[in-house]
Order: sequence, then C-alpha cells, then structure tokens
Amino acid sequence: MHRWMRTFYNYFRHMPEVALLTGVFFGWYLQANVFEDWLPQWGLGGPIWPIIIFFTLIGIWIGIRIAYDRIKMRRASQIVLGPQPQPRRGLILLLGSKEAPARMAINYHSGTLEFVWLIVTMRTQGTTGRLWREMAPLNHDDQLVIDPWRPAETANAVERALSHARTLGMTEDDIICDITGGTTAMTYGAITACQRENIALEMVPAEYDTTLGAMAPLGVILLQEN
Repeated sequence: MHRWMRTFYNYFRHMPEVALLTGVFFGWYLQANVFEDWLPQWGLGGPIWPIIIFFTLIGIWIGIRIAYDRIKMRRASQIVLGPQPQPRRGLILLLGSKEAPARMAINYHSGTLEFVWLIVTMRTQGTTGRLWREMAPLNHDDQLVIDPWRPAETANAVERALSHARTLGMTEDDIICDITGGTTAMTYGAITACQRENIALEMVPAEYDTTLGAMAPLGVILLQEN
C-alpha cells in the first residue's frame, strides 16, 4: 500500500496540476453529493468551487503527508541493523551533541551496567549534568578531551577510563565502548585505543529527517567483538 501512497505524494509534491485536478474532482463530488442539499438551507447557495477545492487540497495534502511519514517511521523500525552486543558492566561512551543515542546505549546495558565513563569535550560537558540526573543513581565519571580533533587525546581519555575500570575489578570482557558521538577524529582515537586494549565496540545508528535536524535512534549494534 505504501507504494501507491508514495507515488501520489510525489505527484502532489512535484506536479501541482495533479493536486489541482484531484481537488477539482473531489470538489465536484462533494458539491454534487454532499453539499448540494445542505448549502441552500444555510443560505449558502451558488458556486462555491474555490472554497471546496481549497479545503479539499489541504485535506489531501495533510492526509497523504501524515500517512507517508508514518509508513517511513514504521519501516525504519524494521530495519535489520546487525548483531547486538552482550550487556556489559562498564560502558565507555563518546558523547556528542545529541543525547538520544547516549540514553539508548545506557538503557540498553542498564540490566548489568555498573559504571559509565563519558568522553566529553568543552562543548558537550555542560549537558552531562542533566543526563546523570536522569540516570541516577548510576555510577559515572567524565573524561574531558580538550581538542576533539586530535585522535591521541581521545585515545588517552579511553585509556584513563580503562585504567579506572581495572581498579573496579573489570576485565576486557566486561567493558564496551560506544563510538556514536563525538567528532570523526574522536571516533578514530577511540577505535585505536580499543583495538590496542582488545575492547569491544558498538554504536547507535539513527535515521535523520530531510533537514538532518530531528533524529530517531534505531538501536545498539555491535561493531567489533573483543
């Protein structure tokens, strides 16, 4: 069903004349079968084509747009993304400007999670307070990266988190690193450190809208097993 709906949506979007002709047809149908007997009783007799066509076009556009968007959302949730990681005791997480992927990663491991290390920058460290209030009483620590465009700084931050994890009795099998957030350089630095220390990697892919503004995280997936 979504194919014909998408076809009509594209017609209305790129060919206004199709929308106009459709509005004329529905306007004629409504006037001939619905409003013909009612309007004279209300003192509204006479040609009302402009009004009928206008409201018909609005209704068609809104209805198809809502239905098409709902189909896109339903299809996105059914995407096969890949294997999911085993829940871990420790989570190292690169925090980006979007908090939704971070929440999803933390919630995914919540059944076994004992400690979270956030790798933050000067720009993102201000958002950690709200995140931790939501996740309380989860144990956590922030590792600051001053220059997010130097991979070595992020690698060092991940190494510090791993050293802390070992003091808590965690092994490599107990820890996973989420590389969803941060800059590309931060991702590279985290991958380098995790490969050196034999730490598993995960991420939370998302679907964005056409403006790349709103996003919907799709789920946690495993990128590299340790």
